[in-house]
Amino acid sequence: MCNQRNFIFANIVESVGFEDIVYQSSLCTYGSLQGVFDGSHYNRAWLIHSIVAESLERLLLSRFFYEKNPQWSDCFIELAANPTVSALSAETFDQMDSFSNHYESYENKIGNGDLGKTPHFWLMYIDLIKQQRLAHTAVQENSMEILIHAW
Repeated sequence: MCNQRNFIFANIVESVGFEDIVYQSSLCTYGSLQGVFDGSHYNRAWLIHSIVAESLERLLLSRFFYEKNPQWSDCFIELAANPTVSALSAETFDQMDSFSNHYESYENKIGNGDLGKTPHFWLMYIDLIKQQRLAHTAVQENSMEILIHAW
């Protein structure tokens, strides 16, 4: 089942420059990439898809910061620099909640295609990888509840 999902991921990203991203970042050679696409290199495929999805998520977050330019209070910056329980406050929780809501609405805009087809496509890829991670965790923990949530 997992090889089938990797094969699906490979078919989705096969002709959109994914190979170039992976090769140029030295994650994998072109020869090994064929094994990733046909599903025969499961561990390598898992690693590559996870790294690419993580980098796309970071790119999305940096674009969100660039476009929205959120303002942070000193306590929030202090918490980011020194994450301790004592640095938490009601103001920090309010800011985290506000940030989370704004970021989620930004993702929803992208998911609806409001900001173009390319970010919509890559957000779909990120979401598929997140579901795959959740399904993988469910199998490792033998949890039917998590598996149902993943599907």
